[in-house]
This record gives sequence, C-alpha cells and structure tokens, in this order.
Amino acid sequence: MDILRFNMQWMTFNVSLALFGVLFGFLFLYSKSLFLKVIFFILWLIFIPNTIYLVTDLKWLPEQFPKLDSVNKIYLLIQYLILFLLGIITFFLGLYPLEKFLSKPKLRAKASKELIIFLANYLIAFGVVLGRVERVNSWDIFTNFQQTLSSILNTFYSKEDIIFVLLFGTFINILYFGWKKAFKI
Repeated sequence: MDILRFNMQWMTFNVSLALFGVLFGFLFLYSKSLFLKVIFFILWLIFIPNTIYLVTDLKWLPEQFPKLDSVNKIYLLIQYLILFLLGIITFFLGLYPLEKFLSKPKLRAKASKELIIFLANYLIAFGVVLGRVERVNSWDIFTNFQQTLSSILNTFYSKEDIIFVLLFGTFINILYFGWKKAFKI
C-alpha cells in the first residue's frame, strides 16, 4: 500500500506539470497581446514534453509489480493505466493549440502545418529525453540555466540519447498522425 500512496504523490505532481503544458498552449492560442503570445509559447515549449513524458513513467511498473499482493497489483495496474491515458490525452490537448494556430489562413501558405507538428514532436521527444535521462526539470531553464545548457549539450553528444529522441519522436508522430487519420480529426 505504501507503493500506491507513493505513486499517487509523484503521479499527481507529474500530471500537474503536464497540465501546465496544456494550459500554456491555450493561453498562447487565445492571447491577444503579441508579447503574451510569445511568453506563453515559450512556456508551452518548455512544459509540453511533460505531457507525453507520463508514458515513460511506465518504466517503474515492472519494479513495483512483484512487491504487491494480488489485490494491490490490480490497483497498481489501474494507477499506471490512468497515468498512461492522461499522458496521451494531455499530449493531444497540448498540441491542439499549435495545430489550431498553424491553421490560420495567413499562416497556411507559409508552411506546412503537418511538417511543423512533425518536427515539433521530435523537439518534444528531445525534451522528454532531457527529463528522463538528464533529469532536467522544466523550471531548470530559469533556475539553473547553466546546468540545463550542459544537459542539452550532453544529450547532443550522446549517441544513445539521440537514438532515444529519434525513436520516441517517431513513436509520438505515429501516435499523433495515426490517431488523427484513424478518427479523421
């Protein structure tokens, strides 16, 4: 039962960070002021990786599963299923403002919406790697800029991290565009 309580704490915190990614996206989309639009876009860019990052937290399940009795194993699976679904849902909700912004008539002629979202998903994957591997938090860019910059460079110089970025970026692109195509969204 301690594992389940412990999970509720960090899962709630991580879901809150994911919700900031969604919130900043909508604030970016609906801001009238160009200054605020830029600020909220930057904050969205910093927090949006927290959405799909939730999916990577499934890595703790195999470690925790054998430590529980059969009844609590069911609760554990439910916890991780909810976390997984919230990761997917917040990811889609977090990308919606960017897609909506790129659908504006004056922007459509300048760039392909799908290409920008495709590339954004790899940037999001890069952010996930910064968090999962380098243990960089979203707010570290403000509170510990030098360490964040060092972590970004470490990621670029790590063959394993770049492979993770490419694989995870491909995964979320397949997820995003596959979902849109399947449901004709």
